[in-house]
Amino acid sequence: MPEKKKRSKKKLKIPPAHPLAPVFAPAAGKTKKKRTPILFAFLAGAAALLILFWLIGKFAESENKQPLSQSNESKAETRRESEERVSAAEADFLESQYGIDMAYVRGGTFMMGCTQEQESDCYDYEKQARQVTVSDFYIGKYEVTQAQWKAVMENNPSHFKGDNLPVENISWDDAQEFIKKLNAATGMGYRLPTEAEWEYAARGGGQSRGYKYSGSDDAGEVAWYEGNSENSTHPVGTKKGNELGIHDMSGNVWEWVSDLYENHGGAQQADGEGPFHVIRGGGWGSYARGVRVSNYYNNGAGNRYRILGFRIALNSVVSEQ
Repeated sequence: MPEKKKRSKKKLKIPPAHPLAPVFAPAAGKTKKKRTPILFAFLAGAAALLILFWLIGKFAESENKQPLSQSNESKAETRRESEERVSAAEADFLESQYGIDMAYVRGGTFMMGCTQEQESDCYDYEKQARQVTVSDFYIGKYEVTQAQWKAVMENNPSHFKGDNLPVENISWDDAQEFIKKLNAATGMGYRLPTEAEWEYAARGGGQSRGYKYSGSDDAGEVAWYEGNSENSTHPVGTKKGNELGIHDMSGNVWEWVSDLYENHGGAQQADGEGPFHVIRGGGWGSYARGVRVSNYYNNGAGNRYRILGFRIALNSVVSEQ
């Protein structure tokens, strides 16, 4: 039987110029097997470095983003708080201690005085219509009631008695004393409305529909006056409110405002001792002509009559940023 020729094992030769030659080429006198752990160690180390660099990059990215995210969240929170303050400022509110409802009135520019819808009803002393601008403010939805007056002043000077009737027989000076005590008790800054604020609110502010009376062209719909009052005041808020939800700005009782009458030079000055202040709105004894939104009269600061009452106002203390 012929003998089998032994195959000679050829060694793998990699040209020295090959970039992997130092790794794969066996060293003289040594086998390739002993180089394999070195290769694995090299690859493992490279992979570990890549993972480490990747983790460092992610950490740095997270650190950079976090302050920006927090800053954006902080700005958003500040904006929300500002919007909430503005929203709260632009809303009606109830003074909780004495139950006084206040209506928010957004300021604006309007024509004050004997405007077109008043037609021939304007008295000779009413000024010609002129453009007036008022800022945001609050005004009582109702005339101050006897219950509210008694809670603050601990007396009741009214001729017609009833907790929900408007307080009357009140002088301008009396109204100031009430406001002083109310502010001391509540920490607020209530005051009488200015004449311009009063008329702007009576006309419906920015929502005005140009009515002759406060909320209607029909006096009987919105006012207690000579034609329906039976010579007495009536509970506040029982007639329809105007465009802003404010009641009794036509009729029930005349209302004091802060303005001095000397600045008018119109209607004949009332009897009594001065200084004289403007009164607005007409009362239970007025003709329909007298409860129009543009009509006014005056009275001495110390005068008290069963036709005289008031409502309060407040500055808008929060404005848009």
